Formats: sequence, C-alpha cells, structure tokens
Amino acid sequence: MDFKKYKILLYLFVISAFCFVIHFGILFSLAIPTANFHHSLIKIYVLYYVISVVFYTALLFLADFNFSYVGVTFLSAITLEFFISYLLLRPILENKAAIASTEKVSFIVVFFLFLIFQTILTARLLNEKH
Repeated sequence: MDFKKYKILLYLFVISAFCFVIHFGILFSLAIPTANFHHSLIKIYVLYYVISVVFYTALLFLADFNFSYVGVTFLSAITLEFFISYLLLRPILENKAAIASTEKVSFIVVFFLFLIFQTILTARLLNEKH
C-alpha cells in the first residue's frame, strides 16, 4: 500500500480544521448563536470530512484496480452525498425561525466547501499517469 496517496487526507484534515475555525470565528464575531442549530457546526464538518475520506479512499482503491471507473464512481458518490445532504438539510428547510436562515447558509457553505475539496482531490487523482 502506498501511503503517499493517503497523505493528502492529512492535508484535508488540516484545511478542514482551518476552515471550521474561520467559519466558527465569523459566526462568533457576528454574535450568531450556534447552540440553537439543528446540527452543530462541528458535527457537519466532521460528517463531511468522514464522507470525503471514505469516498477518496474508495476512489484510490478503485484506481488501483480499474482506473477507467474512477470518474463514474466519483459522480455516483457525489450523487449519494447530495441525497445524504438533502436528508440532513430537510429539517432545517422546514424550520421557519430566523436562525434557520443562518443555519441553512452555514450548511450549504460547508457542503460546497467539501464538494470543492472532493473535486480537487479527484481531479488530481485522474490527472495522475497510470
């Protein structure tokens, strides 16, 4: 097993932690109470980090055996992630409280942040010569 390929997951963790600190700092500096969020900010970041690790590990495993399916698998994984995200976002969408709009934006920001991370990681994997 080539651990150099998995080193990127450590970088992803550091970048994710940095983004969390920035995100939480912005909410804190604007005096937005996150305690009333349906899903805590840390829980959302951890969930998307775990999803990213699982998807990237699966793509690395697949790339070793059949590289031609990496792109299709990535699209399938992203579709599954959309579905999971919708299920998590649904209770927030039904909430009409004023804080819910901030929570919706925070959730979507985290979702797109990790979508960008996953896209960059997959593009790097696809650009490697096999």
